[in-house]
Amino acid sequence: MSKSNSGSDAQATNFPSGPTGPSAPAVSRRTFMKGIGAAAAASVVGAGTVSAQAALNFESGLVQAPYLEGTVTVETVHVGGTTRDGEDDIDSMGVLDYIADDGSLASLKDAGTVIAPREDESTPHNPVTLRADRIDAEDFRSFPRGETYDEDGDGDAETDVSALDATHWTTDASGSTGTIDVTDADDALSVVVSGQASGDVATATFTDFSIGDGEQRKYLQLVANVNSLPSGTSATLSVIDEDGDAKAFDIDPSADPDANTTIATATGSGQVFQVQLGEISTSGSGDGTFANIEKVELSVSDADLDVELHALNLDRETQWSFGTNEYTNSDDELETQTLHEPNGEFSIVGIDDVSVPLAEATLRNVTSDVRVEASEIPADDVNSEFSDASDYGGYSDLHETIFGFDLPSAYEISWAISSMMDEIRFHSGDRYLSAEFATGLDEVPTVEDVEDIDWTDRRSTYADGSKGDEVSVSSTVSASEIAAVHFEVLLESGEKGSIESVPMGGPTGREGGGLLSTIMGPVGALLSAIGGIGLFKYFRGGA
Repeated sequence: MSKSNSGSDAQATNFPSGPTGPSAPAVSRRTFMKGIGAAAAASVVGAGTVSAQAALNFESGLVQAPYLEGTVTVETVHVGGTTRDGEDDIDSMGVLDYIADDGSLASLKDAGTVIAPREDESTPHNPVTLRADRIDAEDFRSFPRGETYDEDGDGDAETDVSALDATHWTTDASGSTGTIDVTDADDALSVVVSGQASGDVATATFTDFSIGDGEQRKYLQLVANVNSLPSGTSATLSVIDEDGDAKAFDIDPSADPDANTTIATATGSGQVFQVQLGEISTSGSGDGTFANIEKVELSVSDADLDVELHALNLDRETQWSFGTNEYTNSDDELETQTLHEPNGEFSIVGIDDVSVPLAEATLRNVTSDVRVEASEIPADDVNSEFSDASDYGGYSDLHETIFGFDLPSAYEISWAISSMMDEIRFHSGDRYLSAEFATGLDEVPTVEDVEDIDWTDRRSTYADGSKGDEVSVSSTVSASEIAAVHFEVLLESGEKGSIESVPMGGPTGREGGGLLSTIMGPVGALLSAIGGIGLFKYFRGGA
């Protein structure tokens, strides 16, 4: 076990009186065990008084349960639908699932990670953060449904048309001294207009579709990244029917940001726009009746524009939903709302109840507020022992625990741990003989490793607080390093039984046990008491 160089802020220690006798000092169990050895201690106090790797009942309220808090970002979350071919199909994932470096599906829950709990009943709880342009959804690119084209030139129109495919757009810069380029970007359509001056106009047009039914009920739906929108730019996205009637929408820094025809007035990623066409007045050169939609045109005037469309849809008659968000109203009351037009990153209560477009989508860079809880970490990362504490006045047992936090790493996940926290479990500060942490460890430690680790003392943090207080153990924990917390706590009569959670067959763990140790415990104690160490070894099958 390598030592940690975690710094030193040793704090004053006032232990309850320990073993008594002429000039007997007050000592912790660690000092006692170091002095005479674990094996000797076991034989002196009686076999069975040190129970290695005891199972813990965290619900008893008598077990320290430190936790790490922060965020984790998962690069790829397949919400639904088969996403791969072959044996490694991943049909669906939660926000705490990730693809391991070997391509298998893994879960952060296996390392003790949970979604951060609600702070209180009056504070909004939106632990999952998304951005619309990072959603890879079929509905974003499927317009116009039912239209196909001959992609490879073999005479058969077998490829679906998508409005996000640059091949279906035409450009016209004849009225401009600048240029316009429409190209394919990552899961998006890029439109870049540059070099324009006042009075210049450049256009991009998509015509490979027609809508001849329910035109007024249709929604114009966009997800846009506006990368550049200089002052003076006036861009209009128009939905145009067969004879020139149009519904016009603005991308313009001078537009009214509250108008239902304004798509964007500033740069930004993940800007969602949705409006039903029937709500918008009709303009243009037609007969005034908006019917038989046949064209989408982006016209950029007077200056430049750089925009990426990650979604463009005219097929739907209902809005997209981006999840449920909690908020407090003007009366400080907690309410919920369904997000339809988020701008940039947005936070929601979760993805379990979402519909189009999140259902059956692939989400990118999903960030969740999380805890890594000692009560949920793997059993191998928890080390616990009980020993006799009758020499400490008024106490019956000493409970020693070590919790190791070893967070998983993978190309698909990134952590941002802000702190290690805990809740004080006992009224009396004298209960805590040790409370300390270490970081930068090479492996998760056990009780036997305690003396080899350079701990940072936090005993006074616990001793000076009150039961139920949330305390900060450390603010320097790194997800790339193993961290550990070590406690020695004195217990009153009966508390050990509440802490131990014994499965059928007896406790098991690092040093075995089960039914045999249950039977042999009292026998071993009796033999130790009468000095029958040799007979005990013989009975156990020893040499």
